[in-house]
Amino acid sequence: MKYIRTKDGRISYLSSEPNEEITDYEIITSKGTITYRREDEVIKQADTIEELVDGWVLESKAYITGFFVIYNVEDNKERMKNFKLFKDEKLFAFIKTDKGLIYVAKMNEKGDLELL
Repeated sequence: MKYIRTKDGRISYLSSEPNEEITDYEIITSKGTITYRREDEVIKQADTIEELVDGWVLESKAYITGFFVIYNVEDNKERMKNFKLFKDEKLFAFIKTDKGLIYVAKMNEKGDLELL
């Protein structure tokens, strides 16, 4: 499965790459619809979501007030490969934009990131 990251701050599942017949990227949104993105809108293409994100936010309700921990990608690549969630924890992947952090994926029970 391939993913793309676009200039407008989105990460999308790539259903087909540009070719002679279709000159744009064909993606499938979370609602199942097919959309086309112009190639010049694509910043990066990768086989996993993890390769496209800027970091992770861990949300935990282990304490009364709860807490958030932010991890950047470069310093935590090895740690995040085998990351396991505890009860009442959620892990979100984010990308940085000029408007702030945008959550783009969430870790499921199997430990895989799923697009939001």
